[in-house]
Parts: sequence; C-alpha cells; structure tokens
Amino acid sequence: MNAPTGGTELARRGRHRRRGPKKAQPPRRKEKKPQKRQIRQRMLNPARRTETIYFLDEALQESDLGEKETEPFIATLVALATRETLGAAADLLEEKSGEGIITPDMSERLLRIMSRFSVMR
Repeated sequence: MNAPTGGTELARRGRHRRRGPKKAQPPRRKEKKPQKRQIRQRMLNPARRTETIYFLDEALQESDLGEKETEPFIATLVALATRETLGAAADLLEEKSGEGIITPDMSERLLRIMSRFSVMR
C-alpha cells in the first residue's frame, strides 16, 4: 500500500490547493496611527439649505437691505454656516451689524433662524 510520508507531499485539490511558493508569508502591513476624532461643531444642516435660505430671505425683506445686496449676503452667510461653523456666521453677522449694514436685532433674528436649522457635525 502506498501511504503518504509526511503532510507536505499530500496533493491538495480544489479550493484548498496552495497557490504560490511553499513558504509564502502574509503581506507586511504598516502600523496604523491612532486617529484623533474631530470635535463635533454646530453647523447648518445641508439637507435643509433651501428652507434656511427661504426664512433668511423672508427676514431680510423687512430690513432696509436692497434686493441686490440681500442675495449675496444670504449666500455668504449660508456658505459660512454650512462649511465652517455657526460661530463663523455669527462673527460675520456681528461684523456687518458693526458696519451698519444690518441692525443688531436683525442680526440676532438671523442667528436664531440659522440655529433652528443647525445640527452637530
């Protein structure tokens, strides 16, 4: 009878067969660096962007801002609050109220609208 001598000479068939060299090593992997989690910040919800713009526009219709200045102002405000933080948008509002473009209570009203549509991201 023909008995196998040792486990390595035994032929493997099907999906169990070895592919490649006999002393193949698993690939060397780089050590992963521990990642720092970013602190979640209050930002405008991009899913409700259109709704936010509508309410901001509605609030600014009552101010003495012209129609030509309203649209770019809202676009800047929404872009800052969506991409940066709500705090950056608040700083812009404070700056504009200091310049006399909008009143301080209008600034507060716009900030209240934006905080209504903000989420932690």
